[in-house]
Amino acid sequence: MIASPYQCFFSYFGLRENSFHVSPDPRFYYSTPTHDAAKQELLYGLETRQGLLVLTGEAGTGKTTLINAILESLGRRKISTAYVFHPRLERIELFEFILRDFGVEFSAGRKGDLIRVLHEWLIAQDAVGDRPVLVLDEAQALSLQTLDELRLLLNLENPTGKLLQIILAGQTELEDKLRRPELRQLRQRVMFHCKLSTLSEAETASYIQSRLLAGGLDTTELFPADTIARIHKHSNGIPRVINLLCEHALITAYGEQQQIISAESIERIAIDFDLSARPIFLEPENFASRISRRRWFPVVEPIPFSASELQGSNFVQNGVAETRMEQAELEQSPVIQDRVE
Repeated sequence: MIASPYQCFFSYFGLRENSFHVSPDPRFYYSTPTHDAAKQELLYGLETRQGLLVLTGEAGTGKTTLINAILESLGRRKISTAYVFHPRLERIELFEFILRDFGVEFSAGRKGDLIRVLHEWLIAQDAVGDRPVLVLDEAQALSLQTLDELRLLLNLENPTGKLLQIILAGQTELEDKLRRPELRQLRQRVMFHCKLSTLSEAETASYIQSRLLAGGLDTTELFPADTIARIHKHSNGIPRVINLLCEHALITAYGEQQQIISAESIERIAIDFDLSARPIFLEPENFASRISRRRWFPVVEPIPFSASELQGSNFVQNGVAETRMEQAELEQSPVIQDRVE
């Protein structure tokens, strides 16, 4: 069998596969104290039927990879799961999606009927020892109304605990949403809130080594210490960005037929992906500059009226009068007088 160029690319470094692909593969799950604590707390919350659990972290910190590791663990124990990865669903669509992913047949299209079907199924699953788990990924994109609807699902319980366990996973914006007054009742039902942090430089080195090992390469020579430091600097310890830098560094090294990834190569890649750019901060605008800009660059909002509707109307007459008064006030301003003089 002839190896493809894609496979030859990895075998050049002694890898059997791409160690830095962005797919959340549980085989490449990297264990840190923060990630391990979050995983154990979530599994404990599910085991003790706490109801609502929350997992948050910056984009790219490994939330989905952690969730997939949990789902894999639940799958080995034959626990029913539903995974919602498309949060921008209407409320009825969300309930339909949940039922389909659990494999529950239904024909009704009204919310009350859908919840009844789900409730009956949950009771049947509880009778056989099943503890169904619902995971909503990218939950920061859920509307406030949809988030509030989850309370209906949390009300499905029996004397021994919740019939449905729910994990909300999302970026830090989810925390802001849960603080909204409209969601105070939902927030009170959160039993565990786990937060993922970014990696330190030492953890970045261990992360890269673990990914290489999972890909079939047991060496620390491919990424020297100065290269690791540059990767951590430009990635800010975010695993997704670390993967991006490492994968493209391997591509570059393969093209140049180099066996060692240099810090200079990481620097070039960071520039290519604009990872070294600094945010632009605008100077605060004072009152005088706002008045001056308003005078010389007036903002006119278009109003969708026809010419016949506007002709001879009080609106036009009043508008002209207001505009003249406004111009007179501006011309008396010291800022404008100085500019004219």
